[in-house]
Amino acid sequence: MGRGIDLGGTMQILIEESSGRLLAVQERSSDRPGTLTWWTAATASGWADASPRLTSTIVPGN
Repeated sequence: MGRGIDLGGTMQILIEESSGRLLAVQERSSDRPGTLTWWTAATASGWADASPRLTSTIVPGN
């Protein structure tokens, strides 16, 4: 079971209550209440001993 935490505006993260694990990030429409505009699910999460390595490839945005 997850609990939603509002990040302000239309963004929300979903956290598993028992473990505190990130489940998903979602955004709701600002002009159509209750409408989900996009979401992404976390397949794995946890602590790391090192900073992530960023690739040298830059992917242009849309």
